[in-house]
Amino acid sequence: MPDKAAWSSIPEGTIIDSDMVALAEGGHLITDGFSREGIRQACYELTASKIWYETSAEREDKRVEVGDNGYVLRPNSYVTAIVSESIELPDNVLARILTKGRLFSVGILPVCTYADPGFSGRLGITMVNASHRYIVIKPGEPIAKIEFSVLGREVERPYSGQHGYDAEIWPIPFQLYAKADDLDASGIDPKDLDEIRASYGPVVRSLEARVRFYEKRVWI
Repeated sequence: MPDKAAWSSIPEGTIIDSDMVALAEGGHLITDGFSREGIRQACYELTASKIWYETSAEREDKRVEVGDNGYVLRPNSYVTAIVSESIELPDNVLARILTKGRLFSVGILPVCTYADPGFSGRLGITMVNASHRYIVIKPGEPIAKIEFSVLGREVERPYSGQHGYDAEIWPIPFQLYAKADDLDASGIDPKDLDEIRASYGPVVRSLEARVRFYEKRVWI
């Protein structure tokens, strides 16, 4: 439970560097994994831990723990990185998680999100490798920025419940996956070559066309 006395001197608005340091070193806001090196003018740089969730994997247990060599993001894949830091937000503080430009420049797109007032725990940062390269993220590597904002008053319904990391199960909304009926209703045929090109690019479309051609030759 956040200590209201520790927050009494923090003004409304975005929390600046000196206030973040004072809070974190007093055991508040960033309650575990805090480092002064992560402090910026009005945000903090969150770092990758050794825990990742391969949310696109078909297996039931999607949790992966890596060593000091880090996690390798495959081209055109997406994963969720659990950060090293734990945060604790009072009922009148909102946190926004923002893209880090250094990763964006090599084709990694961290998904911008936020933590509700009342949240406590370690965040998961979903990352998309939109490049054609294999990219290594090592433990301790800064992967996103977090900005804290003090609201004018406490929210009526602060965050409650268990976070995905604490439950060791990362929630995936499988109901959003399109079914065959959904595709039919939208006039989409996943096997159509033009659809393959639109979804996976001209190289995959060309390979699929060749495979189909040679399959016909074999059967003939």
